[in-house]
Amino acid sequence: TLKGNLYIRGKGDPTLGERDLDNIALALKKKGIKKIKGNLVADDTWYDQIRLSMDMPWSDEQEYYGAQISGLTISPNADYDAGTVIIQVKSGNKVGKAASVTMTPKTDYVKISNKTKVGKVNSKNTVKIHRKHGSNGITVTGNVPLNSGATKTWISVWEPTLYTLALFKRSLEKQGIKITGNYTSGKIPAKPTKLATDHSPKLGTILVPYMKLSNNTISEILVKEMGRVKGKVGSWDKGLSVMEGQFVDLGIGNDAILMRDGSGLSHVSMISANALTNLLYKAQTKPWYKTYENALPVAGDSDRSIGGTLRYRMKGTAAQGKVIAKTGTISTVSSLTGYVKGKKGNKYVFSIIINNANEENQLKKIEDQLAVILASN
Repeated sequence: TLKGNLYIRGKGDPTLGERDLDNIALALKKKGIKKIKGNLVADDTWYDQIRLSMDMPWSDEQEYYGAQISGLTISPNADYDAGTVIIQVKSGNKVGKAASVTMTPKTDYVKISNKTKVGKVNSKNTVKIHRKHGSNGITVTGNVPLNSGATKTWISVWEPTLYTLALFKRSLEKQGIKITGNYTSGKIPAKPTKLATDHSPKLGTILVPYMKLSNNTISEILVKEMGRVKGKVGSWDKGLSVMEGQFVDLGIGNDAILMRDGSGLSHVSMISANALTNLLYKAQTKPWYKTYENALPVAGDSDRSIGGTLRYRMKGTAAQGKVIAKTGTISTVSSLTGYVKGKKGNKYVFSIIINNANEENQLKKIEDQLAVILASN
């Protein structure tokens, strides 16, 4: 019997998963712990308690790219969209009945209300998923065509710290470890006894899914981490201040950029295409450049871990495999910034930013056409 509280402390790792929690619980079992005579406490004080960046639109709060940021958070799979659950909707084989709706990971922390119906073959798929603001009640509605394939949607949870705690409680129960007290958040004592530790992959490894898949949550976590490491406070204010101190060294004057978050989701943030090309040009002189270059999506490469957000773009053109670039998309804005190897072997740095437009697909086509022109030169 462990007499006292059991604390789980997070330090911002976006790659923490259910399997890691299971391994921690197993490590406790191997130490002979069968009962905890105290509370199960989640410590997320590595970062501040502000969960959403200052310009986060209300409509984006339930989306995977708008997930809340916490020092203790968990990802449902190896895409590392921390603070989310995956909702899978699959039709049954009876018209008029409810479709199958499942959630990964399984948890009572999130409640699903299934209001779907299976429609006829080839009927229109009208499925919508909505999480009620300020809660973890998710409602799934709409028609699911008979025998249609399964669809997956990532939905952010409300309060990821307690979400992680709920999954850790489940991991402990799977190992037969009983807790007599409550489940709450708090701070570890000054001199705790460490029972188990889980380490994230190295940053260079995390950069690959982060950049290839354009992971906003990792972006925001890295801002807070810089604030914690360099400014002693894990906040957006401190992290952005640390970033501003690096702009000049990366070829950007402070008058050429306004940063309000890490991901670029804010419509208040501003940067010019010229500033971005200066940054990418200067980056080539840095010792970390090869790691950064390796993390950029490769145009037309079908392998998701290589092509990333560019895997379906520029296929069968002069740009396929020759363009490595970061995509960017928010409402009415699209961008593509990176490097391209020309036909004659020259390497070019480019940045395309298109503002105030409605047709997202058309914008992407324009970006691709420009990249193909560069690759053909």
